[in-house]
Amino acid sequence: MGIVYIILIVIAFVLLLLFAFDAKVKLVFDTDRNDMHLSVNWIYSFIKGTVSIENWHPKIDVYIFRMHLFKKTIKAGSHGILSRGKKSGKGIRKTDLLKIFYLKDLSINTKYGFTNPSATGIACGAFNTASQFINIDSLSQIPDFMSAHDYIYFDAEASVNLGASLTNLIKYYRNRRNLQWIKTQA
Repeated sequence: MGIVYIILIVIAFVLLLLFAFDAKVKLVFDTDRNDMHLSVNWIYSFIKGTVSIENWHPKIDVYIFRMHLFKKTIKAGSHGILSRGKKSGKGIRKTDLLKIFYLKDLSINTKYGFTNPSATGIACGAFNTASQFINIDSLSQIPDFMSAHDYIYFDAEASVNLGASLTNLIKYYRNRRNLQWIKTQA
């Protein structure tokens, strides 16, 4: 019976830590080096997860106490977390991700250039317009109007409260299930 209490105390402690400490999320997209990766750090040296692209397939790595726990290649399929359309009953719609994962301290750094200066200007205007609809704390963009080749470098960092995101995710799935049940009753 004592082991059960210890397990419950550990679970309660981890849940408390989920709400107390934010995770640091970093996304890097670089077309020059053909690199894209996402890293999530929670209680810096405790848990780290990275998602990167290798051979056109996403690969996930998980580290605990800086020791490599596992590495897995994610295969595309119909059972993924993100759904492809509105009619899919499984997964999260991509448009709802920003509602579920509330981002704090969002900073974005971009460098981009196209061989056509008008395309660079259009991209600069589109990025400025899109940034007005997202709560961004720090924005730095460096358009290169005289570039010899096309390139994009995008670096974004944010903090996410995993406890609040987990409760939002549970509410999202509960709400989706209730909506699906109402649609079947109508």
